[in-house]
Formats: sequence, structure tokens, C-alpha cells
Amino acid sequence: MVCVRELRTHITSPKGKNKMNQTTKTASEVAVAVVGLSESQAIALIQTNGFTSRIASIDGVAQPGTTDMRINRINLTLENGVVTEASVR
Repeated sequence: MVCVRELRTHITSPKGKNKMNQTTKTASEVAVAVVGLSESQAIALIQTNGFTSRIASIDGVAQPGTTDMRINRINLTLENGVVTEASVR
């Protein structure tokens, strides 16, 4: 499930100038990009793009989590250490 409202991140230079010519990604675009990556690679990519992550399931076992909706958090499902599903909800 992907939220209709998307949070876009932007990259700023060290001097604070907005670099809009660089790629701006939504949470759902990052979620699609992490499928197939290892857990550590996925988390690094998510954080690089300004979002947070949460492990929702490991090898079919649901992990404890809250039911709050956060458009800046990407939920990951892992099978054998690889992301098989990523969602924003």
C-alpha cells in the first residue's frame, strides 16, 4: 500500500542552497528502489533520501510496531536478509 500523499525530499548543499536540479524522490519511489537489496543496503538508501525505515516482517514473522501512519517511513519485509517488499503506510 502506498500513501496518496507523498513526502518529497530535496537535497541541499552545505551552504543551504537548494539544488533542485538533483533528483527529488518520493517515499514510494525509494520503496520501489530498495526491493531486492540487503537490509543494510536498503536502510542506507532510505536514510540517504531523508526517510526512516522500520522492519515489519522477518522471514514471515511480523515484528512489533505501531499502527500510526507516517508518510516519511518505509516499512520493510525481509526474507533471508533481502528486502522482498517495501511500503509507505
